[in-house]
Amino acid sequence: MKKKNSERLESIKAAHEVEKTRSSSRMEDYLEIISELVELKGYATTLDISRYMNVSAPSVTKMLQRLDEGGFLEYEKYHGINLTKKGIQIAEGIRQNHGILLEFFGWSGVGFGAIPLMILMVVIYFFVLILKLGDGSISNKIKT
Repeated sequence: MKKKNSERLESIKAAHEVEKTRSSSRMEDYLEIISELVELKGYATTLDISRYMNVSAPSVTKMLQRLDEGGFLEYEKYHGINLTKKGIQIAEGIRQNHGILLEFFGWSGVGFGAIPLMILMVVIYFFVLILKLGDGSISNKIKT
């Protein structure tokens, strides 16, 4: 389980190196990283987040304060980071979407960080649509 979580963290890190995204997406990325770290280690630190997001520690602190103000987490400098119910709900949705991508790219042998972010988004929506349409069989959906 820890190996899979570690792979997820590395894939998220690789995705961030490909393209910087807008503010709300960045907020979601922080929530996802925090959720992954808490599951992997039992806690998340500013330094850990900084390393996986490839940003400075002061940038992390600033974003944590914004997320705290938005009610997504509880943050007190030097005391730790706790996701609120609202933050957990968003992080879990994002983790589910990224899990679908990781399984797909793991199966296909394509490296996650090598794919431009927009292509990844198209793939996510394509597979979510297939899953929502029924049995998830790609060949059945393409033939119709």
